[in-house]
Amino acid sequence: MDEAAGLLFPRPVGYEEALERAWSALASQNPQDVADRKGLFVQDGCVVISFLGQTYFADLSARRVTDASGKEVYPFLRVLLLHYICGSSSAMPTGEWLSFRQLRGGETYYPAFAARTVKRLKERFGGREEEFVAASKSLGGRSLAFSDISFAFDVFPYVVIGVVLNKATEEFGAEAVVLFDSAAAEHLATEDLAVCGAMLVGRLVKG
Repeated sequence: MDEAAGLLFPRPVGYEEALERAWSALASQNPQDVADRKGLFVQDGCVVISFLGQTYFADLSARRVTDASGKEVYPFLRVLLLHYICGSSSAMPTGEWLSFRQLRGGETYYPAFAARTVKRLKERFGGREEEFVAASKSLGGRSLAFSDISFAFDVFPYVVIGVVLNKATEEFGAEAVVLFDSAAAEHLATEDLAVCGAMLVGRLVKG
């Protein structure tokens, strides 16, 4: 399940330290204020976080993040979820799209990002466009206007990622592009967005 951990970016800060920083940043915050800022809501005192169509519960006072079954989520995902609700931005999606290279530091890490996203998309869906459409719709994807086939996904409420699949031609093989709504960079650091993209693609290719 921890499919993208450590594969895209070097992580000089361990998960325990990252979690401590996140919890400390949230210590004095009111759950309702956090939820209002991030397009979320509060249930039984917990901030309810929607991520890739699944629901998680952040109990700020108990410093716990659990899934719908009540099981605490693994540290890698816990950090990502907390990073989203920690941010001070309430920027909503703009409909303006950025490539990964346009994100802060994205040019340096693009080869690793492309290996975990673009390459996997082309290998899995090149020549199987109907399967891409089915997988995208099953994850709640919304059609975009980019050719040939494209969908937008609400990874978090205010973090939207677009995936474009171009069909193979006589001259060129299938191509794929992963895009980020410009507001996404207001909510998460580039390394977190890279992981969001990798996890989204991971779920798409698994159908």
